[in-house]
Amino acid sequence: MIYDGVKKYLSDTQVELYEAYSQKKSFLFEGAQGLSLDLDHGLYPHTTSSNTVAGQMSVGAGIGLNGVHRVIGVAKAYVSRVGISPFPTELNGEDAEYLRERGSEYGTTTG
Repeated sequence: MIYDGVKKYLSDTQVELYEAYSQKKSFLFEGAQGLSLDLDHGLYPHTTSSNTVAGQMSVGAGIGLNGVHRVIGVAKAYVSRVGISPFPTELNGEDAEYLRERGSEYGTTTG
């Protein structure tokens, strides 16, 4: 049984998105983690459990590719990673700490 206070927040999001798409509403999907962690295109086995590339947003949302009219990408000037994985180059020490603090680069395992 679902707690009554939560019921109003639950719905079939695929149906909701399709209805909004049919009304020509705009969508904003937020993605994270970047290409190097993509399950199919990333640095396997150091990947996440899903696809992180923009082309997969329609799969996750249940909206066909023909419904995607514009993709805007935002990139950082550096790559960061939580956990251990190979990088061709790596920055450690004071400079790494400075970037972590300045960019607020804290994941679930780093605090």
